[in-house]
Parts: sequence; structure tokens; C-alpha cells
Amino acid sequence: MRRLVDALAAQGWKDMVLEMDRRLARKELIEFMANATVKNGVVTSLVKGVRVQFDALKLGKILDIPSEEYDDYTRQRCPCLDSLPTALQITRNFCDAATAEDVPEARFVQKSEMRPEHKVLFEFVNKCLLPRHERRHTANYMDLVLMECLVRGMQISWPAFIVKLLDRVINGSKAHVTPYGFILTTVLDRLNVPLQKWEMASSKGYFGVKTLLAYDYPVNATPVEPGSSLKIPMNSKVKALVRECGSKDAEIARL
Repeated sequence: MRRLVDALAAQGWKDMVLEMDRRLARKELIEFMANATVKNGVVTSLVKGVRVQFDALKLGKILDIPSEEYDDYTRQRCPCLDSLPTALQITRNFCDAATAEDVPEARFVQKSEMRPEHKVLFEFVNKCLLPRHERRHTANYMDLVLMECLVRGMQISWPAFIVKLLDRVINGSKAHVTPYGFILTTVLDRLNVPLQKWEMASSKGYFGVKTLLAYDYPVNATPVEPGSSLKIPMNSKVKALVRECGSKDAEIARL
């Protein structure tokens, strides 16, 4: 099983994910979404008089992450990728059943059915990679394929998924909560949009050290959440954990 941090490193996302703050430029995000259009894979908006425009390739450069490879965004069927197992096998991979016969067909998988190491992958997928605010305890076909890609180290075009989900939210007929708030705040900042006021988001929808401790980094220390008397940034604690684990791995290698 590829550990989450190793999977992030293999994708080229480790620095962005672990160093991302929980800061939201809420007013600017509202203005961005109100003025946004998506056409032919290009997102365009106007925020504080600054024209914001990006496609998947430019977004990858802004965020300094890869923008190529797997980008098949679908929710109602199992996405196709020649090098992946069958839909049934992927379902079995993430369903902690006693035998293969207990999972006779491809289907959605409940979070409660997953092993702990798979739960953390699912948490990352539905909070960061392809966020949503409904059915957050159910892994659909798209979630399962993305989890399989993470496990196998197969490159995912995160920028392409961001653009495609924004297209669905902006051009769709249903009302949706703005996705990728932390990422879009970073994008606006790096495109020189004047952000006058930051807000610190609650940890409910945030993928941070608490999730890592719960599933991926079993340590004895209890994380200090925002509001505690110890004002330690969440990303600093995550990086400290990564350094600690790296030191332990190096020590074991020398034995």
C-alpha cells in the first residue's frame, strides 16, 4: 500500500498539499464565481478589476503541479484507462470484504467498508482532489478510479479536474457550493488579485494533520486544533510530522 504522502510525492503534489494554508479570500471568491465563465476548457473571470484566466496547462504552472495525463471526469460510470484493472476489481480493492465473492459486481463503496489506509485516500479525494458536499461517505466510480491511480502512482491531471469541476458548477443547472476554495484563493493571490481580508476556514472540510494522524500517521501526540492556546499553523505541524517520519525511516535504514 502506497502511503498517502508517498502518493502525493509521486504525483508532484506533496509540497502544494502540505504547505497550503487554510486561508480563504471569501469575498474575492464570491466575485470570482459570480463573474466566471468556462468555455472550451478555459476559465475566465474578473476580480477586483483584475482579469483572471486559466486553462489546465496554465493552472498547473500557477500551482507548480503536473497538468497532463489522466483527466477523464465522469460520475455515472467507471472511467476508462487501459492500464487500470476492471471496475469490479477496483471495487474489490477498496472494499474490505472477507472474500471476492462478497463483492460480486462493481458498485459504489461506503467509507465504513474501507480499510484505514484506504479511508485516508478517500478523504483526500473528496476533500481536495474532487471535492463535494453531498454523499461524502460514499466513494463513487470516479472516486475509486482516482484512489486506484494514487495507489499505483499513475499521474492524474489535477488542474484538468479543477477546470472540469468548475465548468460543471458554473454552467450546470443545479446550485453548488464553490469548490477548491483554498486552491482558488492561492490562484487569485498568484495572479496579483488584491486580497484585502483573509478568513481562516474551519477544519471540517479541510484535509490536514488531523486526518493524517487518524489514518496515515499513527503517532501518540494529539493534534492541536485551531482555537487552542498553542498557535501552531496546521501546515507546520504536518511538515514536522513528515520530517519526523523521514528521520525514523533513515534511522531504520541504517540498522
